[in-house]
Amino acid sequence: MVGGVSKITLERIALRGDINICIVGDPSTAKSQFLKWAASNSPRGVYTSGKASTASGLTATVTRDADTGERTIEAGALMLSDHGVCCIDEFDKMELKDQVAIHEAMEQQTISIAKAGIKATLNAKTSLLAALNPIGGKYDRRKPLQKNIAMTAPILSRFDLMFIIVDDAGDEADLAIADQLLRLHRFGGAAVRQVFSPADFQLYLRYARRFKPRLTSPAMELIVHAYRDMRLQDSLSNRSKVYRVTTRLL
Repeated sequence: MVGGVSKITLERIALRGDINICIVGDPSTAKSQFLKWAASNSPRGVYTSGKASTASGLTATVTRDADTGERTIEAGALMLSDHGVCCIDEFDKMELKDQVAIHEAMEQQTISIAKAGIKATLNAKTSLLAALNPIGGKYDRRKPLQKNIAMTAPILSRFDLMFIIVDDAGDEADLAIADQLLRLHRFGGAAVRQVFSPADFQLYLRYARRFKPRLTSPAMELIVHAYRDMRLQDSLSNRSKVYRVTTRLL
């Protein structure tokens, strides 16, 4: 929600600073609730479901005005969340053609349209927060991440961070979760201890976005070695030679 630092190279190539995150989790691990919370507490947040979204609904489409008859561009979820967060739930339920349509928006942060006599390039400087279920409904720890999700390599490489949530059974955790849920049913909002209001949290986000951190030499060296180790591990564990760890992570 805070994001990173956007940069422009000497060749006038824009490098995105917004971070794309994917959450892979077992059913009933509060993924949808987390996405709805992120969308509602972001200064410009949009929540949508991948199962009910199309390529034009996520990017943009050309429509005809009923009164004037002129063709206009109607913004999709990624454009509406410009300088904010676009949350897509059930990302694995999206059609392949719809996933391909957001490739440009995830990397170049633009949406190109060339239809019905209209040619335009629109901004979509947003962070993408997606959530999906693993194949079979349960994450298999014996398999690598690529084998647990139904996602193509190009779209997978565009996510900067992948978080895995596993629903493991445990006495203490199950008791705590059940107790809190029953308290919510019994007492409603009084069972939740709210430290900050949504307005205070949004104010904090605006303040945090003002900072422009810069890499130090030790941090750069650490990232370089970590990238090399991740590439090596990815090449050893992935027999298909379609790597998830690419230069986009840098």
